[in-house]
Amino acid sequence: MKRLLSFLILAMASQAVAHQKVIIGHDARLPIKSSPARVQKLGEAVGLMFSPIYKSVNSKGLIDLDFPTLGDSLDLCPGQRFAKDRSAEINCTGFLVAPDLVVTAGHCMINTGTADNTRTPFCSDFEWYFGFDENKVNDLSPEDFYSCETVISVRHETIMRTIGVIESFGEDYALIKLDRPVKNRTPLKLATGDVRQGEPLTMIGHPSGLPKIFSPIGKVESNQEDLFYEVSLDSFGGNSGSPVMNRQNEVVGILVRGPEDYSWDERAQCRKAIKCSSTGRGCESHVKIFLPQVNRLDQIRDLLK
Repeated sequence: MKRLLSFLILAMASQAVAHQKVIIGHDARLPIKSSPARVQKLGEAVGLMFSPIYKSVNSKGLIDLDFPTLGDSLDLCPGQRFAKDRSAEINCTGFLVAPDLVVTAGHCMINTGTADNTRTPFCSDFEWYFGFDENKVNDLSPEDFYSCETVISVRHETIMRTIGVIESFGEDYALIKLDRPVKNRTPLKLATGDVRQGEPLTMIGHPSGLPKIFSPIGKVESNQEDLFYEVSLDSFGGNSGSPVMNRQNEVVGILVRGPEDYSWDERAQCRKAIKCSSTGRGCESHVKIFLPQVNRLDQIRDLLK
């Protein structure tokens, strides 16, 4: 029942545009707890946006999260990575740029269009948790969970010919204010300049609603569009809103879109992760995206001035 309710909450968003992502070449993703110490420190500013229908208070007054395993959630085939890990299912990622300010993808806060200084349904219906670093889902402190107080600014400007068929992509970002400052976590620093073709990149987020994952190997593959650029980073649905970083550990963009991430195997009656080459070949979908796309930060920088 909880899974059904979670899907219904974002039904309109999922109809509007596919925001899945994909494996580029070899799956190089690492659990945050298996990543270098500096990456774990950066990851402290990265949060999970999830539905509170999974959240309950136990007899000790602590929080339990009734997240299913990824394998059960998606009917994954045997041998798929992270199948036994817990998954928040329908989710987004975001990152702190101030103690009480979070940047995420625009489609995580609004179905389509623009809004400023308001509380959208996605703002009010979801919560934020910055401690989902491993499969611990019981006896969590209530103080570690945060609500979206207001959407300072959101843009999700996508033009469609028909449902699910994209004509063109516009801006896709949101800056939100939490109900209170997040304690003991250092906000991420935004880069002041733009990316260059071929520049190495990394990313931290919650792909498929999993505990925090580090994508260590990627680069800028195409840098021709004004509003976004394409990258070769392993990413999945749920990575929407993830910070994409340069070698100086500065955020250079927001992961917002990609090709389909899982495909249904009719013979095996289960799902497998889709793999693509660095050029996006072999992962084409009905949505006109061939590589993960990263929204630039120009408007976010202006909002934070």
